[in-house]
Amino acid sequence: MRDLPAAPSALPVPIDRLAQVILGQAAPNSVGGHELRGLAALVAFLDPDVEPDAESRVRSEALRLATTHLVIEETAQQALEVLERAGQRPVLLKGLALAPFYPRPDLRPTGDVDLLVLPEHLDAARSALETAGWRSVVKGRWAEDYQRREGYCWQAVRENQAVLELHYRLWGSVARGYGAAVVESAVSIDGGRRPCLEDLVVIAASHAWRQEVPRRGSDFVDVALVLAREPAFDYSRLLHRTDLSGQALPVALCLRALGGALPQAAKKFLEHELVPRLRGRERRFYRRTSGLDVDQIRWSKIRLSMLLAGRPARIGWKAVWRRVWPHPHFIEQSAAGRPWWLHRLLRLLGRSG
Repeated sequence: MRDLPAAPSALPVPIDRLAQVILGQAAPNSVGGHELRGLAALVAFLDPDVEPDAESRVRSEALRLATTHLVIEETAQQALEVLERAGQRPVLLKGLALAPFYPRPDLRPTGDVDLLVLPEHLDAARSALETAGWRSVVKGRWAEDYQRREGYCWQAVRENQAVLELHYRLWGSVARGYGAAVVESAVSIDGGRRPCLEDLVVIAASHAWRQEVPRRGSDFVDVALVLAREPAFDYSRLLHRTDLSGQALPVALCLRALGGALPQAAKKFLEHELVPRLRGRERRFYRRTSGLDVDQIRWSKIRLSMLLAGRPARIGWKAVWRRVWPHPHFIEQSAAGRPWWLHRLLRLLGRSG
């Protein structure tokens, strides 16, 4: 792709190593044989010698990413302005928080705007956004109850804008109160605030295992770029944040998966500080999965290992029950007019309903 700029010599991660993170063991230029879901443009940026049969697709992907990024930025700017007028100072999460670490911000695939506020600020922030025209994506009898008791964000849309996710806590597997700790430790940047470096790594590494391959490739690359661009990264603080969040195992698995894309300091941290910090069940799972491809490591088994190890989690063992009997908020979205309990009973009996 000759119309994309060449990768800068200052790119902190070796091109071949970063491409391996994205493509597994494939060669950097083998874009054509992989479904990259947003990472094709990054691979092409890192290695412009794309296979001829993939060039058109990669070019289209790059244009889509650039266009989407403009919509994402506009949505974020408008939402932040509304919230700041209401006295709120939300924290940018995930895509927009990590885009500045990429060679070009639009090379970081981002599908929505993620903002984080303190739980006690949710109502005021939501009210301000609703007054400005944002409306709930998911509606239903049980939706509000689920959001308040178990969910972690309010999803909203406004005409011609990207989806907005207003988080007021993090996933159910994360320790209670960690979301508030992320807000309190956030740092100021141009256009808002983002989590501190150590929280960026914890959140991206934890998020990676909730995604299907190759979607999680974005999260792996996030971690690699944050660690590599910050030679003064505070690993002692990262250890503290993994304990605070309860995410030591997902972080360890992510760092191991990055392999040669990790700086030497991160490798030493993984081997000598983080792995010894794993608890019994976690350590056994970590060792048992050594040598497996990332698509062979299931989030459900990671989560179970964390629960058996006694890691703190906001929802805890309720997560196991929810796999058998999900909250009716989810069921009502496809209940076709039937009561949610009847719809779920038919599903459990193996009927389509």
